[in-house]
Amino acid sequence: MIYPVLKGEMSKRKITLAMIAADPRVDCTVSTLSQKFNGKYPLTFGEAAAIKDIVQSELPLEDLFQEGE
Repeated sequence: MIYPVLKGEMSKRKITLAMIAADPRVDCTVSTLSQKFNGKYPLTFGEAAAIKDIVQSELPLEDLFQEGE
Protein backbone atom coordinates (compact mmCIF):
# COMPACT_ATOMS: atom_id res chain seq x y z
CA MET A 1 0.00 0.00 0.00
CA ILE A 2 1.42 3.37 -0.93
CA TYR A 3 -0.55 5.21 1.77
CA PRO A 4 1.03 4.09 5.05
CA VAL A 5 -0.73 6.75 7.15
CA LEU A 6 -4.12 5.69 5.76
CA LYS A 7 -3.25 2.05 6.41
CA GLY A 8 -2.47 2.92 10.03
CA GLU A 9 -5.72 4.83 10.45
CA MET A 10 -7.67 1.92 8.95
CA SER A 11 -5.90 -0.55 11.22
CA LYS A 12 -6.63 1.50 14.36
CA ARG A 13 -10.32 1.57 13.49
CA LYS A 14 -10.46 -2.01 12.15
CA ILE A 15 -11.67 -0.85 8.75
CA THR A 16 -11.02 -3.13 5.79
CA LEU A 17 -10.82 -2.48 2.06
CA ALA A 18 -14.07 -4.44 1.70
CA MET A 19 -15.83 -2.07 4.10
CA ILE A 20 -14.62 0.95 2.14
CA ALA A 21 -15.41 -0.58 -1.26
CA ALA A 22 -18.96 -1.42 -0.09
CA ASP A 23 -19.72 2.22 0.69
CA PRO A 24 -21.82 3.77 -2.11
CA ARG A 25 -19.67 6.92 -2.08
CA VAL A 26 -16.65 4.88 -3.20
CA ASP A 27 -18.58 2.46 -5.43
CA CYS A 28 -15.87 0.11 -6.67
CA THR A 29 -14.81 -3.48 -6.17
CA VAL A 30 -12.34 -4.53 -3.49
CA SER A 31 -9.94 -5.50 -6.28
CA THR A 32 -10.13 -2.09 -7.93
CA LEU A 33 -9.76 -0.31 -4.59
CA SER A 34 -6.74 -2.47 -3.77
CA GLN A 35 -5.16 -1.55 -7.09
CA LYS A 36 -5.81 2.13 -6.39
CA PHE A 37 -4.30 1.82 -2.91
CA ASN A 38 -1.25 0.16 -4.45
CA GLY A 39 -0.73 2.92 -7.01
CA LYS A 40 -1.79 1.06 -10.13
CA TYR A 41 -4.69 3.48 -10.68
CA PRO A 42 -5.20 6.98 -9.27
CA LEU A 43 -7.73 7.81 -6.59
CA THR A 44 -10.08 10.65 -7.45
CA PHE A 45 -10.51 13.56 -5.06
CA GLY A 46 -14.08 12.41 -4.40
CA GLU A 47 -12.92 8.91 -3.52
CA ALA A 48 -10.21 10.26 -1.22
CA ALA A 49 -12.70 12.53 0.55
CA ALA A 50 -15.18 9.66 0.95
CA ILE A 51 -12.46 7.36 2.30
CA LYS A 52 -11.38 10.02 4.80
CA ASP A 53 -14.99 10.28 5.96
CA ILE A 54 -15.43 6.49 6.17
CA VAL A 55 -12.22 6.10 8.17
CA GLN A 56 -13.27 9.09 10.33
CA SER A 57 -9.77 10.46 10.38
CA GLU A 58 -9.06 13.92 11.76
CA LEU A 59 -5.95 14.17 9.57
CA PRO A 60 -5.98 16.43 6.50
CA LEU A 61 -6.21 14.67 3.13
CA GLU A 62 -2.60 15.64 2.36
CA ASP A 63 -1.36 13.75 5.41
CA LEU A 64 -3.74 10.82 5.17
CA PHE A 65 -2.85 10.14 1.55
CA GLN A 66 0.85 10.89 1.81
CA GLU A 67 2.65 8.41 -0.42
CA GLY A 68 5.11 6.01 1.11
CA GLU A 69 7.00 3.00 -0.20
